[in-house]
Amino acid sequence: MDKHCILIADDDFLTLKILKKALQELDSEIITAENGQEALQLCVDHQPSLIISDWHMPVLDGIGLFLQVKNSPHTQHIPFIFLTTSDDEEVKIALLETGVEDYWNKPFNVREIAIRTKKILSRLGSPQQARQPHTNIIDPNITKNIHINKILNNKYRLIEPLGQGGMGIVYRAQDLVKEQTIALKLLRHEYVSNITEVRRFAREAAAAMRIKHPNVIETYEYGIIPSGQAYIVMEVLSGNSLMSHLVKHVMVDINWAAKVMGQVCQGVLAAHQQGVVHRDLKPNNIFLLNDTFINPFIKVLDFGIAFLQNIENETQDSDLERLTDPNIIVGTPEYMSPEQIRKRDVNKETDIYSLGIIFYELLCGQVPFSGSEVDILISHINLEPPHISNKISIDNQLANLIMQMLAKDPNQRPSLEEIIQILGHYSL
Repeated sequence: MDKHCILIADDDFLTLKILKKALQELDSEIITAENGQEALQLCVDHQPSLIISDWHMPVLDGIGLFLQVKNSPHTQHIPFIFLTTSDDEEVKIALLETGVEDYWNKPFNVREIAIRTKKILSRLGSPQQARQPHTNIIDPNITKNIHINKILNNKYRLIEPLGQGGMGIVYRAQDLVKEQTIALKLLRHEYVSNITEVRRFAREAAAAMRIKHPNVIETYEYGIIPSGQAYIVMEVLSGNSLMSHLVKHVMVDINWAAKVMGQVCQGVLAAHQQGVVHRDLKPNNIFLLNDTFINPFIKVLDFGIAFLQNIENETQDSDLERLTDPNIIVGTPEYMSPEQIRKRDVNKETDIYSLGIIFYELLCGQVPFSGSEVDILISHINLEPPHISNKISIDNQLANLIMQMLAKDPNQRPSLEEIIQILGHYSL
C-alpha cells in the first residue's frame, strides 16, 4: 500500500533518531538527511508529502533548503516545517508569509509532534493527492536577510544561500572582478546597529584571515556595504561535513580516521601558531572535500567563537578583547573540555581535548558522554570516559594517545606535534 513519505533534515543524529521513531507510528515512510543538500536530492528522488527541517545545518541550512524547495515547480507544494531554537521573530514571520507551514521549537514534545504531523497528513489526503503540485510560487526576497542576485560593493553577486550561522547567512556568490565563485558570509540585517555583534563578526574575519594552511578554509576579505552590513569572503567548498560522513558510516577504518585526524591537527596547529584557539571543534566544523575511503582531504571551518591570543596591536583593556573572553562558556557540550565548562583559562589544550572527542567518535561511532546537556557537561568534569580499547579493537599506542587527549588536566594532554607524529604511522 502506498504511504506518505516524511523527510526529516537535521544535522543532530539523536534528533533524527527520536523523530524517526516518533513518526513511524503514523505508518509513513521516513527518510532522513543530515543537511539541506542531501535533503534536496531526497526531495527529487522521493517526492515527500512533508518536510521537517532543522533551521541550522551545515552545507545548506534550513532557510536555504526552504528557498530551493519553494522555488521549484516540482516541490513547491510540499508543506515545510522548521525545527528551531531561534528567537528571530522577524525572520520567522517573513518566512511564514512566504509559505512555511509551521515552527516547532526545540526541545519538543514527541507526542505533540506525532499528533501535529498526523493532522497535516490527514489534511493532505492520500499520498497520491499530496504529491500533486500546486501553483504557489513565492518571492524569496520578501525577507530582509535573504538576497538573490544582489550585488555588493559593485563586486560580489549573491547567487543562493548555502547556510546560516548565528550572526550571518552564507551565500554562494560570484566575484565579478576575478570571475570566480566564492562563498560570502553576510551579517544579518538586524545586527547592523549592534556594535558588539559587528565587532564579533570582524573578529571572526580577523581570526580566519590570519591562518593560511591547506587544511583551513581560506578567507580572502572582510568588508562593509553601504547599509552597514559586514561581510566575509571565503573559498567555496564542495563536499560534505565529517558529521554527514558519520551519519552514513557510523564507524570508520582506523587508517582512514588517522588520515582525517592528521589533517585536522595540521590545520588546528596552523591556527595555534597564529595565536588562534578554535574553541568549537566538532564534526560539523570539519569539511570533507573528498568524501572517500581512499584519499580524504579536509578543511577546518567556522572560527566564529575563536579566541585570539596575544594579537599584535591589540590593547588588553579594549572592548573587543571582551568579545572572545576565555572565561565565557562557549562551545558545543559534547566536545567541550573541562576547563572550558568551568570557565577557566582556555588555551590550545582545549582544542586538543575536542580533537580527542572527535577521534573517539570516529572510531567508536559515538561520543564518550551522552544524555542531557547538563549531564554531558557534568560528565566532562567529573567522569573518566570509557576506555576506547573496551569499545573497539585498537592497538595500545593509538588507544593511549586518544585517552591522553581526553585527560582532565590540560597539562597531561599531548601536543599537536606529538599527535601528528604518531598519526603519521597509521595514515601511510
